[in-house]
Amino acid sequence: AVQYAEGRDQKDMISDLDVSWALCALQLSQRYAELLTAALQRSCRGAPPVVAARRPALIKLHDVVTWLSCTDQAQSLKAVPLAWRAAAAEAALLEAQRLSVSPLHKQVLSSWDDARTELHNLGAACAQAEAGPFTVDFLDDESSIVLDIDLISWPMTRRVRHEILRRSGYRTLCLDYWDLKALRSRGDRQAFLVRQLSRAR
Repeated sequence: AVQYAEGRDQKDMISDLDVSWALCALQLSQRYAELLTAALQRSCRGAPPVVAARRPALIKLHDVVTWLSCTDQAQSLKAVPLAWRAAAAEAALLEAQRLSVSPLHKQVLSSWDDARTELHNLGAACAQAEAGPFTVDFLDDESSIVLDIDLISWPMTRRVRHEILRRSGYRTLCLDYWDLKALRSRGDRQAFLVRQLSRAR
C-alpha cells in the first residue's frame, strides 16, 4: 500500500480501484484510510462511466462502498459520489443477473433440493435473492446460508462481500467453478453439495 501511494507511475481508475478493493479484502482500509480516500477521489472524478464499459471496475467499487458503509468509514465513503455508488450497484446487479442463467446455476439449484433429503435443517434455496446489501446466487432464509458460485468471469473473489455478510449474521459458502465442472453425475453433485453446506460458516 505504501509503495503504491509513493510510486511515481501514473495511476488510473482501474489500478486505484484494484488497490481500494484489496485494502478492504485484507481489512486494511482503516489503517490506510488516507491512501484509500485519495484513490477513490481519483477514481470517481466526473460522471461515472457507462456500466457496460466498466462493469468489472464498478463491481469492485460496489464491494468497496459497501465495506466502507458497513465499517463506518464515513470519510472515505464521502470520496464516492452518489452517482458512482448507483452505477456500481447497477453493475453488480446486472452481472449477478447475467450469470444466474448459466447451466451451472440450474444444476446447483437442483442439487440443493436433493441435499435437503440429507440435511433436514436446510430450507429451500431462493435464487437471485437479496442478502443484506448484495444480490446472491442462492439464499436459504431458514438456515441463513448464502451460497455463491465463483465463476471464472466474475472479476474478483467473494471475499469482501462474504465477510460483510458474515458480520450481518449470514453463513457463507462459495463453490469453485472448476470443482463443480469436475462433478459428472447428479449423485456426485448432491454428495459434494451436502459436504459443502455442512461446512458453511
